[in-house]
Amino acid sequence: MTKRSNFARAALALMFAVFGAAALPAVAAETSAESDGFAIAARMSTLGLGAEAHVPFSRYLKLRLGFNVFSLNYTDTQEDVDFNVDARLRTGAALLDWFPAAGGFRFSFGAMYNGNELKGAAHPRENTTIGDIEYTPAQIGTLSANVEFPNLAGYAGIGFGNATSPGSRLAVLFDIGVMFHGSPTLRLSADGALAGNPAFQAELEKERQSIEEDFAKVARFYPVISLGLAFRF
Repeated sequence: MTKRSNFARAALALMFAVFGAAALPAVAAETSAESDGFAIAARMSTLGLGAEAHVPFSRYLKLRLGFNVFSLNYTDTQEDVDFNVDARLRTGAALLDWFPAAGGFRFSFGAMYNGNELKGAAHPRENTTIGDIEYTPAQIGTLSANVEFPNLAGYAGIGFGNATSPGSRLAVLFDIGVMFHGSPTLRLSADGALAGNPAFQAELEKERQSIEEDFAKVARFYPVISLGLAFRF
């Protein structure tokens, strides 16, 4: 999937939110003088820890800008393979929140920057099949993998809690949705005795394609569950 198609998908998601909300007579009739207050919020979610700003256009339609970060390093041994996984989550969001009843329930749509990345290294202790051929640990060495995702993604979800509503300055926010970013790209390499062998590289490419195809079946979408606390100014 090209960067152009990724951008188009994210842009369409944002446009859908804009035009869908603008079609509501209640939103069109709302004046800026009746808008709620500006708010900031802290978040804890499946995307990591984050912060965001809530800017109201009206009681029914509001802009949400935010970012999330998280890092995790995990080391283990399974089935005679030593492996290490390094996950780095980096996302940014520009979302429109539509409150159909001007209350706490909302629909959210928009575009996200996806800087998530997974890196891994595996060192087999016994003979291991790469592609269609079995190799020794010395021939393979360390297998290194790097999974990258398209930079632009769309988001759709629902939520509860109104950060900018008049009343209490504090609000609890809960969101559940999905980030759809398309198929990830996998890079796979080895540094063993056969690292420079063309036949071994051909089998390594078979292995890479097989893993990438399996991963793509479950990794096109990323579930987002978020809990936050907002402060209204």
